[in-house]
Amino acid sequence: DNANDTGTATLTTGTHGQVLISAGVYPNAFILSGTGWGEATGLLGALRLQGGTISGPVTLAGNTRITSHGGSGIISGPIGEAGGSRNLEIGGSGTATNFNTVLTLSGANTYTGTTSVGTAASRTATLNLTGSLASPAVTVHPGSTLQGNGSMAGSLTFAAGATNLGVNAGLPSALSVAGAASFNGTTTVTLTPGAGVAPGGSVTLMNYGSASASPANFALANPANYRQAIFTVGATALTLDVGAKALTWTGAGGLTWDVATTSNWSDGSASAFYQGDTITFNDSAGAANATVSAAAGIAPAAISINNSTAVPYTFAGTGSVTGGAALVKSGNGSVFVNAAMTYTGGTTIQGGAF
Repeated sequence: DNANDTGTATLTTGTHGQVLISAGVYPNAFILSGTGWGEATGLLGALRLQGGTISGPVTLAGNTRITSHGGSGIISGPIGEAGGSRNLEIGGSGTATNFNTVLTLSGANTYTGTTSVGTAASRTATLNLTGSLASPAVTVHPGSTLQGNGSMAGSLTFAAGATNLGVNAGLPSALSVAGAASFNGTTTVTLTPGAGVAPGGSVTLMNYGSASASPANFALANPANYRQAIFTVGATALTLDVGAKALTWTGAGGLTWDVATTSNWSDGSASAFYQGDTITFNDSAGAANATVSAAAGIAPAAISINNSTAVPYTFAGTGSVTGGAALVKSGNGSVFVNAAMTYTGGTTIQGGAF
């Protein structure tokens, strides 16, 4: 359905009913229960989001499954419950394979039943939690992913097998678990560098009340793009040290800004760039080295450009500068951008032209 057809009335599903949403913002109240109607590909939930946002309240009238079946969706309204404690299952079941559910929960969710993320390795889910969960127990099943910087009032379990944790270091805080966090297999961490990755320091991946894990339970995605990956399971936080440095562009080894390859940076001696480094472009490179060709998927922690009119910088190439970094431009020089700048930390122009 779409937002033009539903009006503002409450939408209710029975045990084998389903509301399918493809786009739009829905302020409606939803009352949900069950796992959805029996489709050829399985039971795809009482609510199936393939786009769109539910901003109204959601009430679980029974144990409920929510999926996106290969799409994604957002519930920004609160999820509560009626008639007792209700469990929420995120992701499909049945014969459907390779249809990952991607669901963002950004509201204050008060239901008190358990939460399951994914149901099997072939029917996975990604929960992006930016709000809060009162659920007493959250389980991430094999092949599924938990990410975001929200909070959980209960415990968190990563099941045996291969699971995933996404961390955006450009967000102002890390995921917080009030109870125990248990890691029972190998959890691969996908890090999006941002301000939380400080040169010479560690980034907090998760805060918790207590933990059952060892560093051997963790792996870093794309480890060759980082200098190192040292996990520490502390009493109240899981941290990662990627060996990040503060680098200044020289261009002396070539004008391609790539990862772990070209030594055209300096931290006092020649160095290559690695993901999560904090970087500076200034006049020291000289005008001859100020045309920078970006390779694909460059992800610094922070970007500073402080140049004069003598050294105008140009960023070109078919690659992209991505991740959670913020860019600050100072000095009276110009910067010309002809490359994809998809970093999400914002741009501040304190001087010059951009």
